[in-house]
Amino acid sequence: MALIQKPPVVGYDEVAVMRLPRLIKRLDEVGLAATLEYEATHADRPIVKRMLTLRMMQLAAETEHSHSAPIDGGRPPMGTDHKIKNTGEDLKGKAKEAYGDATDDESTRAEGKADQAKSDLKQAGENVKDAFK
Repeated sequence: MALIQKPPVVGYDEVAVMRLPRLIKRLDEVGLAATLEYEATHADRPIVKRMLTLRMMQLAAETEHSHSAPIDGGRPPMGTDHKIKNTGEDLKGKAKEAYGDATDDESTRAEGKADQAKSDLKQAGENVKDAFK
């Protein structure tokens, strides 16, 4: 495997993690794979690698779904979208908590922890739904 020296997306290294889901949603399979490889060999952020992997799974499911008989109007499965959104909410909570720690603001810190707990609860619900698929 060749080491990717430049990010596949212009300005990727400067994009805030909380804004990555929007950027990731625009990439195709090749762009996602290249971005995942770049991420793994540079910043190596587990949460970003998870978002990229989930989006790759979503695209694969959409492709598989488009080749089979349409179910519920032919819409793509929603579980992966929810997982990506939950990951974004978790990141937002972690950022708030870190900001609260840095500024010694207890209410912001608590708000961040609450956002993370909410995201964890939603993720647990997604995991339960996945178990019954």
